[in-house]
Amino acid sequence: MRSPAACFVAVFFLFVCSKGLGAQATLKEGWYSSDPAGLVLESIPDPAGQEYALRIRNQDGKLRSELFRNGEEVKAWVRTYSLNGILSREAMEQDGLLKEEFLYDVQGRPSLERIFLGSGDIEETVYEYAEGRLVSRTTMRGETNLSKLTYLYAPDGRLALAKEESGSASGTSAARSGGSSSWRIGEAGLELRTYNADGRLVAISVYEGADRLSYEERYWQGGLLELVVVEAGNGSTTSTEYVLSGSATGEIAKITIKNGEKIVSTELRSYDEKSRLASLTTSLRGRESVVSYEYDDDDALVVTKTLTGGVLVSVVRHEAPAVRVEELYDAGVVVARVRYEDGRRVLEEMLRDGVVIRTRRFP
Repeated sequence: MRSPAACFVAVFFLFVCSKGLGAQATLKEGWYSSDPAGLVLESIPDPAGQEYALRIRNQDGKLRSELFRNGEEVKAWVRTYSLNGILSREAMEQDGLLKEEFLYDVQGRPSLERIFLGSGDIEETVYEYAEGRLVSRTTMRGETNLSKLTYLYAPDGRLALAKEESGSASGTSAARSGGSSSWRIGEAGLELRTYNADGRLVAISVYEGADRLSYEERYWQGGLLELVVVEAGNGSTTSTEYVLSGSATGEIAKITIKNGEKIVSTELRSYDEKSRLASLTTSLRGRESVVSYEYDDDDALVVTKTLTGGVLVSVVRHEAPAVRVEELYDAGVVVARVRYEDGRRVLEEMLRDGVVIRTRRFP
């Protein structure tokens, strides 16, 4: 099956080509040299010596273009135009049988396509428009819905999404229903949200006027969120990976920030058997720091240690819910200790070789 994007291009290629074919209405009746596609090359007096030749003639008010190969007709197109010269119907005949038929609306856009199959079935494609834009393309074979393509547009008119829904002939009810998309006003601007067939959010595009501020993609595995990639308007991307198994399922495992193809920073998180954050490893422009966390039996955080380049630089001890003591290290040796109570600094000590050499108290 063709992709939604390919079908979208095909629709408008057909529309453009059809408008171009209408130009043949201005051609005089007679013979023209041609190619296997039936395109007019140049006028000729007769088809003698031509492998492919095209005869154009008016028949019952319709323009008939007949393609000959080595003197035998192989294909013919019959075009009907409205009084103002817009193509309204085009039919293709082969071996004397109607094979394809295209109907156009008053603006010359495709509205209905019929293909007559060798099995005797008829495949029909209906095109729907709203506010001058193609919004859906539905293909049926008999009573069977083969597929439906739906198109959504950004505020400035650009195509934002081409979504394909499978028909009712096969698949589960969720697969048959396909995904969905909707616009909403978010805190950052106008959002286009896209959901998969299971109703899970898979993409978010944020617009301010005609400008897209960001684009977010979400990847799912077995019903679990696996990865979120956010692309900002300046070209930077933030990728967030999630834990897919164990007690920490659903927690963030890794965050990577890129500027173009260059990695700016990474953040790795590990968890203990109780799904508590055990360590946080950050790499920023080649410099790595590791923060480890220790908890008591009541799951309260009691100690936080930070190492940079493998060297201890700070220790934070939580002595009570509103009391903490921060120790700063130089080359692995403690040089300062600060005590906080209820968020206020109450005591500051400077140390040398483990001995307090200066003390300051705060009211």
